[in-house]
Amino acid sequence: DKILAKAKEIGADVIGLSGLITPSLDEMVHVAKEMEREGFTVPLLIGGATTSAAHTAIKIAEHYSGAVVHVLDASRSVPVTTSLLSEEQKESFVTENRAKQQKLRENHISGPKKETLSIEESRKAGPQFDWENYTPPVPEFLGTKEITASLRILVDYIDWTPFFHAWELRGVWDREKQILKTKNTEGAAEAKKLHTEALEWIERIIAEDRFQPRGTYGFFPANTDGDDIIIWTDDTRTEQRARFHTLRQQIKKTSGKPNLALSDWIAPVPQSSGNHRSPQSSGDHRSPQSSGDHRSPQSGSDHRSLPFTPTYLHPERPITKHTTANLPHWHQAGSTYAITFRLADSLPASVLKTYQSEKADLLARIEDAKKSGDEPEANRLLQQFQDHYHQRMDAALDAGHGACHMKDPAIARIVSDALFLFDGERYDIGSWCIMPNHVHIILQPREGQSLSEILQGIKSASAKRINEVLGREGVLWQKESYDHIIRDAEDYWNQRDYILRNPKKAKLGGGEFVGDGGQRPVIAVTEDTRRPVIAATEDTRRPVIAATEDTRRPVIAATEDTRRPVIAVTSQDYLGGFVVGIHGADEFAAELEAAHDPYGSIMVKAIADRFAEAFAEYLHHKARIDWGYETEEELTTDQIIHENYRGIRPAPGYPAQPDHTEKPILFDLLDAETATGVSLTESCAMHPGAAVCGLYFSHPGSHYFAISDIQRDQIEDYARRKGITVEACEKWLSPWLGYAS
Repeated sequence: DKILAKAKEIGADVIGLSGLITPSLDEMVHVAKEMEREGFTVPLLIGGATTSAAHTAIKIAEHYSGAVVHVLDASRSVPVTTSLLSEEQKESFVTENRAKQQKLRENHISGPKKETLSIEESRKAGPQFDWENYTPPVPEFLGTKEITASLRILVDYIDWTPFFHAWELRGVWDREKQILKTKNTEGAAEAKKLHTEALEWIERIIAEDRFQPRGTYGFFPANTDGDDIIIWTDDTRTEQRARFHTLRQQIKKTSGKPNLALSDWIAPVPQSSGNHRSPQSSGDHRSPQSSGDHRSPQSGSDHRSLPFTPTYLHPERPITKHTTANLPHWHQAGSTYAITFRLADSLPASVLKTYQSEKADLLARIEDAKKSGDEPEANRLLQQFQDHYHQRMDAALDAGHGACHMKDPAIARIVSDALFLFDGERYDIGSWCIMPNHVHIILQPREGQSLSEILQGIKSASAKRINEVLGREGVLWQKESYDHIIRDAEDYWNQRDYILRNPKKAKLGGGEFVGDGGQRPVIAVTEDTRRPVIAATEDTRRPVIAATEDTRRPVIAATEDTRRPVIAVTSQDYLGGFVVGIHGADEFAAELEAAHDPYGSIMVKAIADRFAEAFAEYLHHKARIDWGYETEEELTTDQIIHENYRGIRPAPGYPAQPDHTEKPILFDLLDAETATGVSLTESCAMHPGAAVCGLYFSHPGSHYFAISDIQRDQIEDYARRKGITVEACEKWLSPWLGYAS
């Protein structure tokens, strides 16, 4: 009401609304309705972090007969406003905008609906960790510490790429060359100029002592209770101090990846502490005891035990690419690869035709999303396109299309012998399995060895013997193979788990044709456990995540007295938290506005946002050192900015936990307002705006993910756990609901 009253008072030509947090979205709808009721005709601009072109079209535009335009970022408001106020441009601009919005509404109504799981099914589909054999790192202190930092230090932690995006300059900032890597040469030149100006502003900010960084962080004993995370008063873990509530993915996944919640990265409440468990909300889907003992007996395999250490994509090493038979192949020296190769006649023409049709459809939908300005949908479709070949081909093969020679154990054994012919000499094998018509392996070529030559050798050695056994001639294997460079620890564990689960479908004897780290057989897959468990033998034990000298990502490491490492049993896990803020930016920006320098005001606010994110990155670095799993000089600043480290720092209100109402719990735990001067508004926005908060997770498998399409059963469960109404939950989480509320 104040906004509209002010607009009438000054005779505004345009009204702009910016939504930084979820509750703002409902307010925007209310403003649009009121503008219609009061007879406004001026354009309404919608922007801010929580908004999107699709949400604007579906939820806001239909409530107001005037022009409603979604503006991607602040820099776009000027050209958009110019078009809306221009007699020559307005009509065509508004017509085109309405056509785009109508298409977004039609796509929303008629587009394909994602298949979802119930919340209980999603919990059963969550990751299964061997908590009995995992030792969480112990922080050097419990409780909180206040901290400040020199702006000179924080400058080195600034990630400049988002800064340029705020000015609508797309690309990636190269810190070493000080250029924006983009195909737009004019944009690169403008970015260079903008960066120089930003550095000049920073010098002024430091010289005049305009910004004051203030922060706090801490560590607390923690365990999960279902999808909740309990914070204990102390390490006796007998009294609950606070409780964080997490949300779980409910989209049904065909990729074999688990349905995640942030609680998955913290060790669960021990069975002996049953009085702290909430069966209604959790089930026993993460408890090691809940699924029985799935470890297989000692195999007596004659394959030697090789510790396997994966390597990950190195950001500073060159990557070469070539394409053969429409399949892209990437190569980086020292890499580890996930590989699939197939029998020559394993894919019928109908499967290939379907693949080509779906590929063309995806490319068209990506182009439409880009044209309509729906960037999130374009990114989602692009990821789907990138995974499409692998998923479609694997689905066809798993369904048993074409020749399935390896269903015969004698043939499968020939293939496994060929796999291990030069294992430990020319290459090292990680996880592997043999399916009826294809083979999956994780393989690391040794120095000087060619991946293509290794695969050709495996195929040639097996093809000759198999053709002799089958009494056939001709080509046995497809010439091309699917190969994928392992990107990071998350990618490795996902690829590994996919491979180890696959043979259950093949029914090839008692696990003889599946192995891990050079082992066969070591995996037992049962009906009631999603993830396979490594069999415990005298010389083969469970892996532990450790850091090595030549890779900054976690890797599997062997210990001195075991072929596969073993760790002590514990449930003593910990959770960290932080809040940081940059004070003084709002006051400086107001001074510049008063001096009729809007450009300087925008620049100061943008720089303050970068300093806040830099402070968060700097503090996370310090927290990892305090936690004991990273050393002071282990990572370069560039590696830190690119997040080439173990652990995550997700924030309430962001994709992995979109609920802003978890912020007050964090602020109370850290006494953040007293320590930092950062406060929360009634809608859980942080003030000053240049502030960042979040949780620290140390688990080596932890990674970022996104929540979407939340179903009503989870909302009801979540509301009960938080002690609020379903309606309140739906209001705060409305953009992420998978049903009409």
